[in-house]
Amino acid sequence: MTAFRDGTVTLRKNRRTDGYTEALKEHGYQHVRTGDLVVHSMDGFAGAIGVSDSDGKMSPVANIYLADGDARYFAYTLRVLAWGGLVTALAKGIRERSTSFDAPTIASLVLPRPSVDEQRRIADFLDDRVTRIDQIITARQAQLAAARELYEAQRDNLLSKTEVKVRELRRLRCLVQTGPFGSQLHSDEYVDNGWPVVNPAGISGGGIRAISGMAVDDDVRDRLSRHILRLGDIVFGRRGEMGRAGLVTQSEVGWVCGTGSLLVRLTDPAAEPAYITELLSTMEVRRYFQRQSVGSTMDNLNTEILLAVPLRIPSVQQQRATLAEIAGLAENAEEARRLLDGSISTLAEYKQSLITAAVTGGFDVTTAGSAVRG
Repeated sequence: MTAFRDGTVTLRKNRRTDGYTEALKEHGYQHVRTGDLVVHSMDGFAGAIGVSDSDGKMSPVANIYLADGDARYFAYTLRVLAWGGLVTALAKGIRERSTSFDAPTIASLVLPRPSVDEQRRIADFLDDRVTRIDQIITARQAQLAAARELYEAQRDNLLSKTEVKVRELRRLRCLVQTGPFGSQLHSDEYVDNGWPVVNPAGISGGGIRAISGMAVDDDVRDRLSRHILRLGDIVFGRRGEMGRAGLVTQSEVGWVCGTGSLLVRLTDPAAEPAYITELLSTMEVRRYFQRQSVGSTMDNLNTEILLAVPLRIPSVQQQRATLAEIAGLAENAEEARRLLDGSISTLAEYKQSLITAAVTGGFDVTTAGSAVRG
């Protein structure tokens, strides 16, 4: 637990009673003004705390406090308390994520209260450093997105450069079927531990993954036996974002194709399942699906649309050679992702430790250096 210097409670609940505030209350809103301390009533314990930069209305899910001093300083201080778990410990008897920075919890806090000038110096220092760190994190995240886009562009180029006749998926020997309908698999049949059910949310990066709470027991799986996945099957998302295709490896054998997915089972020796999976994820094919999809509120595919998708399928030898090149690109992309993710994590940890040290008196902000770890 973080050890703060002795202090006194310096926050009080917003009790404004002007006409505009009362009018907002009638419509379920609160009146927030520039400089108010705002704490999310449900996620404050996770650090969802800040200072309003404008006047306006706010949802009742947030608590608004007035600070006798620099609100920015107290926002940083409360974040440190949240990270340290103090608020969770104080809010006893409240179930699950209802733990919150509510008025009674605030009233029980003893916060450090340096002079207003020192509060301002600390807040100014942290505003500057946190802004710089966040800018670097944003740049790293942009690099992550760019690295992913570069990989996809390079992969698409490899897949499209073969000069072969385009043919529809239906021209290959294959089975294409929709996952179980809602009448066959009800939401109340899902269990936490069981056979994973693969819906679009579990398809990414050419593979599939289990989603917590989305599984079925042995009895339900047996009832849905025609939807059980085999090695080399392709699961294709038929709802939402187009072009999500995942290959079933040995680790996913026995899982179940979900309601929002299509199952593709190739039995044609002229097509490598891994190669078809890559083709189904290309930008060219995604655009085809977007043009052909049906549904007014969400893109939606059916078996006929998938069977009609035009594909460039070279010889098996060329397919395997291209897959080897794609594997090399994927390895480089994964290394870039690992390095950038590590940098982002390091920066986030540094930011948290910097805030903690500044508000607890771990160092004098007036003599601190200007370097930011990148």
